[in-house]
Amino acid sequence: MAVQQEAFNQAEELPVSGKEEKKPVSVKTMGFFELLEDSWPLALDSYQRGFVWGTAKVEQLIGDLNTYQVERREEGDALPYYMGTLLLHNDTDKKRRFIIDGQQRITALSLLYYQIKQEFPHGQKLSYSAQSARCIEDAVKLLKNSSDIPAGDVFDRLHFTVITVTNPDLAFAFFDTQNNRGVRLQATDLLKAYHLRSIDHNSNDKVQGEELQKDCATRWEKIQRQSSVFP
Repeated sequence: MAVQQEAFNQAEELPVSGKEEKKPVSVKTMGFFELLEDSWPLALDSYQRGFVWGTAKVEQLIGDLNTYQVERREEGDALPYYMGTLLLHNDTDKKRRFIIDGQQRITALSLLYYQIKQEFPHGQKLSYSAQSARCIEDAVKLLKNSSDIPAGDVFDRLHFTVITVTNPDLAFAFFDTQNNRGVRLQATDLLKAYHLRSIDHNSNDKVQGEELQKDCATRWEKIQRQSSVFP
């Protein structure tokens, strides 16, 4: 808990994303609902990989949140539950806050929220490709059959350190280097992110570039799902 408090104390204030942002990188500690209250919704860019958490990771999250709630009731601990760092890219053209790092946690929490509240949290426009369907389906089935779902007020206690960048090149630099924990990115994920990001970033027609990026992302994922031709 001391480590959590130290992380909160070290966080800097982040200006509102809807206003002019002068600093290329900003940091702020935010609660779960505060994260979703921004005028720009959370979203996933086409170059991102899908939701890849297996049921073991989702089950671990449920267990950690249950343990936290039990300890908080028994010890009267008022500290929030620290969920780590999120990396966001404020895209001024699309009016979106794209999740660079942290979508696995946000997706799992959103699925848990739905299981408890029977609705998804407001303030997000997360869309997933077919690559994510199996993992999301497995996570939903696990949550429906679980007898240890945390109480709904746990979302009031969740806090993140939110790092926001405004430059797309800097966003990709973070994406490329901030994946040392969780489910590691494969070389094909990095190649996909590098090339698909360039389509949208270098296109003169933003709408056409976005559509081409989505189409290429779908085709890339079909190739990834195929069996390897090498022994």
